[in-house]
Amino acid sequence: MSTRRYLNLRIPLPDGLGRLRRLLPTPGNVIFTLLMIALLVAAQTASALPLGEHRGVASTAASTGTIAYQGRLAGAADAPLTGTYSIIFRLYDAATGGTPLWTE
Repeated sequence: MSTRRYLNLRIPLPDGLGRLRRLLPTPGNVIFTLLMIALLVAAQTASALPLGEHRGVASTAASTGTIAYQGRLAGAADAPLTGTYSIIFRLYDAATGGTPLWTE
């Protein structure tokens, strides 16, 4: 019959660090926290889109046909312009150099 012996290595900590050991998380707490974070990320990803809606399908909400706009016209010296001016609104398919999708 053999006797098993275990090596129990204790590293002495300086006086102030011994009390800090109680504040460190246990391996079980770390695993539990990582699992909860993964579960929350998975739940958020799964419910990112409402049920019945597919990716890549545009919304079919009714358009009002108008865009509310409010602004201030100013000249080169930042002086307000008075009078009547024509304004053209355009929506493009790209940030620069795109094709106009809508003009009014």
